Amino acid sequence: MARILTITLNPALDLSVETAPLTLGEVNRTGHTLMEPAGDGFPPSGLANLVEQASQADKPVWLDTSGAGLKAGIKAGPYAIKPNTDELSDWAGTPLKDLASVAATVDGIRAGGVSHVVVSMGADGVFWSSPAGILRSRVPPVSLVSTVCAGDTLLAGMLHGVLGGQSEDTVLAFATALSAECVQHIGVGDPEAPDFHSLLQQTRVQPWPGQNNTGEIRL
Repeated sequence: MARILTITLNPALDLSVETAPLTLGEVNRTGHTLMEPAGDGFPPSGLANLVEQASQADKPVWLDTSGAGLKAGIKAGPYAIKPNTDELSDWAGTPLKDLASVAATVDGIRAGGVSHVVVSMGADGVFWSSPAGILRSRVPPVSLVSTVCAGDTLLAGMLHGVLGGQSEDTVLAFATALSAECVQHIGVGDPEAPDFHSLLQQTRVQPWPGQNNTGEIRL
């Protein structure tokens, strides 16, 4: 069974003193590596080093971070990243106001060696570029309560499907619907929620660029 090593970097700790360095042996005991830095307390160079160690051990790294950490992390060669539109715009140094500009930016990142780029776009769904192609999901309208944990829920849903060997369409639909369920309340998405099945049925996934797709994003 595939396992995930989750590395959460707590800014309240001086990890260089209190936490032993991650060794390749430790990385090798896991199937996938999920790195999700919390705040600004861990230096980007340290994050890049962790990405490189896991990658050298031939373990796919799914990186969820922003700012300087995202810039350093991408250079270190993760397997996948999951920025939102604002975080990707910050990385690119320019506002990404439509789907075409998002796609062009993602193409550049993938050309640099990142296999999977998942961009969460809020009410405009999710853009996923991978070796299998490009997919865009559309979410049903929901009542927004909080976006906290929506990105974490999306990534958890993606990994659930990828590690389960599901098709790309199924993976993206499930993760998108779960994230939509998440924003309706405080906390993470719940696949057992009464309305989750309905949200999943209403979620649409299509190749991009596709027919009747204008490329416009509401930002």
